[in-house]
Amino acid sequence: MKRRLVYLLISAQVVFDVGVMVYLQVQSAWQREATQAIQAFVQQLYQRST
Repeated sequence: MKRRLVYLLISAQVVFDVGVMVYLQVQSAWQREATQAIQAFVQQLYQRST
């Protein structure tokens, strides 16, 4: 019974770690895209004003 609990905890930890890793990668990719979009927008505004 104890061994099964240990396996369960280890697998839960692995699933959690993988989930966090994927979440962080997706979030950083989204932030990069948003940053690029904002930079392009600011450049357009700047070009219009000059």
